[in-house]
Amino acid sequence: MLPFPRIIQYGNNAQTGHYVLNLDFTRQTVGDTNIIDYSSNTHTFTKLNTGQANIVLDSTLGTNVMYFNGAVFSTPMVSDLQLVSKYFEIDVVYKSFSNAIQVLYGTGYYPDVTNRIGGICHQIKQYDGNDQYFIDDGTTFNRNLLPSSTEAQWQRLVYSRTSSGVNIKRYRNGTLINQANFADYPYANGTSFGVGGYYKTPTNYLFYGYMQYLKVKVF
Repeated sequence: MLPFPRIIQYGNNAQTGHYVLNLDFTRQTVGDTNIIDYSSNTHTFTKLNTGQANIVLDSTLGTNVMYFNGAVFSTPMVSDLQLVSKYFEIDVVYKSFSNAIQVLYGTGYYPDVTNRIGGICHQIKQYDGNDQYFIDDGTTFNRNLLPSSTEAQWQRLVYSRTSSGVNIKRYRNGTLINQANFADYPYANGTSFGVGGYYKTPTNYLFYGYMQYLKVKVF
């Protein structure tokens, strides 16, 4: 059997489409504190708060990963990252060591009406440990929930939007644990693409854990 890191890479390479965002922390150097986009678009990410983040070697995966300790990064919402009219896949591998509600990444913001921004947001630890994709068009919102999240274990979440609707899959150690299908609910493009928390308020719902990669592919 292929080891876990290589299963992940094999799965990515087998698919068609092209990356509009490719945050592959396995390619960065231990000690790096920035985020590098390896897609052809080379989006520049800016850290928004005083939280810490740095590249470390993970002994379980055998690769470098980004350790997030409350750091939030963002890049402007340019046309190639606008997903409203596109079929796409968002693929992330993460491990959290906190049981609090956290944001892995997102294009919108919804916790308060005054600052609301329509978009997509991937939260973790919602409703007894669910991964939640909050889908918001600025007026109406929907929740895509996937149960069976496990604290302190590496897991891979793949969110796919196709002509048939939305499918979400969870993998652990290269094995599919569970999945769910949803209607293609409406949402907006947002104003930035944030990683590690909400770019609108980079002091709330911060991510405490590790991320191997975060990739957005369009078809």
